Amino acid sequence: MIPDPDYALATKAYEAHSNMNAMLLLHVIHSRQLEPLSASVVEQLAKAMIYCGDYDEPLILPETITFIRTLLDRTTLPCITSVDEAIRTSCTNPSSIPVICPATTTMSAVYYLNRYIKKFGRFTHSYYATQRLFLVAYLVASKYIHANVKCLVVTPPHEPRLAEEEEAATQLLRRLGNGLMDNHAINAAQLRSMEMEFLHFLDYQLWIGPKSPLQLWSWFHKALDSYSTCYHTRS
Repeated sequence: MIPDPDYALATKAYEAHSNMNAMLLLHVIHSRQLEPLSASVVEQLAKAMIYCGDYDEPLILPETITFIRTLLDRTTLPCITSVDEAIRTSCTNPSSIPVICPATTTMSAVYYLNRYIKKFGRFTHSYYATQRLFLVAYLVASKYIHANVKCLVVTPPHEPRLAEEEEAATQLLRRLGNGLMDNHAINAAQLRSMEMEFLHFLDYQLWIGPKSPLQLWSWFHKALDSYSTCYHTRS
């Protein structure tokens, strides 16, 4: 069987982490202590999605807020009371979904999307296409964080297998349910294909944070403030 070059590049992208970067990401997760994003931040994020997706329709803001909140709620590890327990549970899971910390995963996804925007401009002129793009960024962020944390916690270092890579996409869609995206639902194979495209657009570089993951929170809030301003002042 001839190896898939895209899969090989994707695997290398998720494995391209250092112990220092992994420790910094772990510090970011610990500092959050599983605190969810506030309602005001979720609203800002929804406005950012609408602005970056370059679309607007009646009632689209509450629908976008519901989409984000549902994504975060349904990808949270169940019955977890501490961040250390979340880390241990995640590291025993072959899939990156559910995630250790939905808030940190969301911030990382927004960072990837911001890189995408700087390279290609605003998204799609379509609400559902923007949803899919956000899902892909969230999936990529979850897998990169999962790989980083596992490289510190699991001995010997864990090497993801193809079945595990596919499982994350399946788990994400299963947890969301087709009803969330109405008649625009996608299957795991489509999500995986979009993931490969997104990784290509990011040049297979998945480092997180302007200079280090420790700057991620401050960057995230500044970015949302900026996009929220653009949302309110757009013509």
